[in-house]
Amino acid sequence: MPNWTIDLNADLGEGAGFDQELIPLLSSANIACGFHAGNPHLMQESVKMCAEHQVHIGAHPSFPDTWGFGRREMHCSSAEIVDYILYQLGAIAAFCRANRVKLWHVKPHGAIYNMAGKDKDIAAAIALAIKLYDNSLIVFAQPGSMLATVSTEMGLKVVHEVFADRAYNLDGSLVSRKLPNSVLHDAVEVVERTLKMVCDQEVITYTGQPLKLSSETVCLHGDNPAAIRLARSIREGLQQAGVTVQAPQ
Repeated sequence: MPNWTIDLNADLGEGAGFDQELIPLLSSANIACGFHAGNPHLMQESVKMCAEHQVHIGAHPSFPDTWGFGRREMHCSSAEIVDYILYQLGAIAAFCRANRVKLWHVKPHGAIYNMAGKDKDIAAAIALAIKLYDNSLIVFAQPGSMLATVSTEMGLKVVHEVFADRAYNLDGSLVSRKLPNSVLHDAVEVVERTLKMVCDQEVITYTGQPLKLSSETVCLHGDNPAAIRLARSIREGLQQAGVTVQAPQ
């Protein structure tokens, strides 16, 4: 049986109400830093739960957009983006330090993540902020994205991220949430897609065409109403396929 290893992460600390049951099923967690969701109390609670279950903690920074849950595009200067990212890294790192655990990675949220996939200036601003704060932090980024390319060029470690519960366009971007079936809820379908991405490094796109991609961490959205059921099914499916769930070092 092949010896595959994959990280399983989810976006947490967003007030969705699933974190307590979801965290034990994960190897990494991306914790909201207050700009799109979350607050000091949720950050503290999330970090404590991750520490208890030995789940690696990452920052989940976004545009300052609580009304739009960080999913609306904003047009900011590079300097503004650097400041936004630094501010949020400092916030979550304080709770990590207070709980004597390590901040492992950074996974931008929503619109800024999607925009950084194609916009070199945004990607460079995010990477610069991470490098200025702590150049040992891992960057979670989509394979082939500008964020992955620029972060690597700046000497940061990049882990390629794929999405278990989101539909893909042929260019590797995620299908707009405004379109039907862009967010997946069926456990059988999600497990099948996850195994294909992990074991075959391939996903079937929204238009039915295959897309090759590199996968080192699989993301499951913590605000998906089916998140707990999907996480359990993914863990079971990976285990049955001989895949070890383990956070990147």
